[in-house]
Amino acid sequence: MKCPHCGALMKDEQVFCESCGKERQLVPVFDAQIDATLQSTISGIVDDLANTKEIKPALVRSELEKQTKTQQLNNALQESATHTDTAKSESENENKSIRGDRSTETANPDKKKKEYRRRDTETKVKTGKTGFVLSVVGGIFAVVILIIAIVVATTQYNNNSYEYQLQKAEEMYAASDYEQMLIFAKKASELAENSSDAKMMMARAYEGLGNARSKKQILQILLEADPAYVSAYDLLIPMLQEENAYEQIGQLLLKCSEQSVLDKYVEFSIEPPYFSEESGTFDDVSSLSVKLLASGSGEIFYTRNGSDPVSHGREYMTPIILSQGHHELKAVYRNQYGVYSEVVSASFDVQGSEMDQPLLSLESGVYDSPQYVTILNADELDAVYYTTDGSEPDTNSLLYTKPIPIPLGESHFIFVAYEEDMQMSEYTYADYTLSLDLSISGQQAANILVQAQIAAGVLTGHDGSLPDMEGRKSYEVCSVISENEMLYYLLAESYTSPDGDIQKTGNMFAVSVVTGESFTAVQNEMGTFDLHKIR
Repeated sequence: MKCPHCGALMKDEQVFCESCGKERQLVPVFDAQIDATLQSTISGIVDDLANTKEIKPALVRSELEKQTKTQQLNNALQESATHTDTAKSESENENKSIRGDRSTETANPDKKKKEYRRRDTETKVKTGKTGFVLSVVGGIFAVVILIIAIVVATTQYNNNSYEYQLQKAEEMYAASDYEQMLIFAKKASELAENSSDAKMMMARAYEGLGNARSKKQILQILLEADPAYVSAYDLLIPMLQEENAYEQIGQLLLKCSEQSVLDKYVEFSIEPPYFSEESGTFDDVSSLSVKLLASGSGEIFYTRNGSDPVSHGREYMTPIILSQGHHELKAVYRNQYGVYSEVVSASFDVQGSEMDQPLLSLESGVYDSPQYVTILNADELDAVYYTTDGSEPDTNSLLYTKPIPIPLGESHFIFVAYEEDMQMSEYTYADYTLSLDLSISGQQAANILVQAQIAAGVLTGHDGSLPDMEGRKSYEVCSVISENEMLYYLLAESYTSPDGDIQKTGNMFAVSVVTGESFTAVQNEMGTFDLHKIR
């Protein structure tokens, strides 16, 4: 080993150089400026920790409290200013002291060893203090980083959690904070696109915000995807009802399979009717009884010949009796709001005994004078029923008893015969057009008759009011007849009760198309009418 001062060779166990007499330094030279700077830095760190109210270890606190920051700064500046000027002289004085005291040091080796231990201990203390402070700072920093990581992870998890977003929406609903509720509900819906609960929360949020349009749209989307979501109907149907959108309500209920909903909103139902018998062929029967059934409380209309029941149907009241032959039944349901269901149909072939159908005296055609229709084989048939509007007759229709004057304008007669066992014949069809050039109209004739009834004391007003009972009477032209070579409007009387029920009274009247005179009209056995002037 070489002397650090003169470069002469030295033994490993030697402390002093034999050439220059200087001591080989075993402990690093103490640098006051570096020490002061280090102390200042440590003090700053400790102060920062104090501001965070962290608990400082007792060892660090006791050492740092011995000096103030001002003393540390002054020492650092003083030592820094004198360090350069005195470094050389201090070294020379030290060497002289060492040479002068060599004999003393040699004579007192224990003293030298204690000095070495002291210096080493001071260095270790300083190093230990610094390391401890740095360890504390590092630990705190690690804890802060961990907390931040936990917060970020939790936030990330919540942002991607359907259950969390839906729960927050429910909390906002309870707090009536509909704007925040909508945000959470939308996020939940994005995370689970098929979630009906999330869509319902959105609908309730829109309801709270007063956005009826968006509420309606989201409910329609919800029920389109999930028709079994019962509570959604209670929000949507009242909205559609306010808009008079009964067709939409009916279509909505057609897709619903929840009986509780169907029972609750049965008035809006447009479920089509169904037949009590399935289509098919029925042998060895004289007639077949078919019923029409519907789940709602509205009306059923039907036809027997395959025509459209919406425009030509007859209201279903009693079972339909089908006699021998082929029958094409069609039916439709109409709820109380006037909305029709889809049309259903069924075919029946009844193979029974043949039965005579009504034979008519007047062929179909266009006529320019009053005409009568007579059933030529009426005596051979138990009962004949007919209609004049093209609807199919049954036992609730008009009963044929005498020749029928054809109506003014176009008419479409259908006749059917029934036997006592309710066996029904085939239909007989006839279309007539009666075209006459008359001096007064049918409405004028009805007004003339009302005036005549007022004059006779039968009526009290032009609205048909009566003197001795509630309700009113009205008159409608049903045909044109010819009596004594004179033409008359034939009018039928009807009574309208206070609750709006209309019934025909059976009374007939006649008004001259030339003079405007009014008469009561009674049909005689020959089929013509006996006229009596109203006075």
